[in-house]
Amino acid sequence: MYKLQLTPLLLATIGLSACSPQDNHPTPTVTSIPAASVAEAPTQVQAVSAPVVLEGSWSDAVPVYYQTPDPGLKRALAILHQGLNDPMMTTPGAKPGPFNNLSVWAAQILATHPDQTMVWCQELRQQHPNNQLILIFQLSGTPDSRKCLGQLDLPPEYQEVLSAPTLTAESFLRLNLAPVTLDIHWASFYATGQPEYVYRIVDYVADNAKLLDEKPANPTQQDAEKILTYGAARWSLGSNMQQYPHIKALVEKYTASWPSERQQALHRALNPPKQ
Repeated sequence: MYKLQLTPLLLATIGLSACSPQDNHPTPTVTSIPAASVAEAPTQVQAVSAPVVLEGSWSDAVPVYYQTPDPGLKRALAILHQGLNDPMMTTPGAKPGPFNNLSVWAAQILATHPDQTMVWCQELRQQHPNNQLILIFQLSGTPDSRKCLGQLDLPPEYQEVLSAPTLTAESFLRLNLAPVTLDIHWASFYATGQPEYVYRIVDYVADNAKLLDEKPANPTQQDAEKILTYGAARWSLGSNMQQYPHIKALVEKYTASWPSERQQALHRALNPPKQ
């Protein structure tokens, strides 16, 4: 199941896939899934301290994670445990968006705290099906990521996924924007608070406002992809600004010194005339 979810996102990081705007944010559900059997934990790994009990839903905690310090990443692990235990991640036919977004979010956190790689590896592989963890450790790209991947208890067919070409978290800001990479940008911002992820989307929405007026009679596939990406960018930016005051304030501060023409283009894109 996870092989089918992992491969599209790994390919998407090199520009070969996309997803729809409604998958931009993880969605909450309930109950849990059984943990997979795992190999014996490595002996020289820092002990994990008492876990944090997460108040509320993991999907509400993810977008605001970056706003509160998290010594030892205890809160991040609590969010991740609850998210990976959500049956939305394993129900047959479930959309891959929430799983992929949570994995990117976790990978970014691990990428900024590489010393925690084997701590996470030990704890996560003992409590979750190990095929849930591939994307987190592949995308994090820490010095110990490959070591952890080698310790996961996986069936032979997952070697294809492990060997698939993929970028890592440090390369995400260089990705071409597309619906699925917009998701990567938002998940990365939620994890790190690094404003450049939001700035790229703001720049793209403002600088491509002409697409609002372009309605080719016989659109090519490239035309369709541009329209789809621009629509997803407008939707995700407007939605995040509406839901999260901190993001709205960040955008307003970033655009305050823009020329009026560019500000107007952004405003028009985010507030299109009603049909």
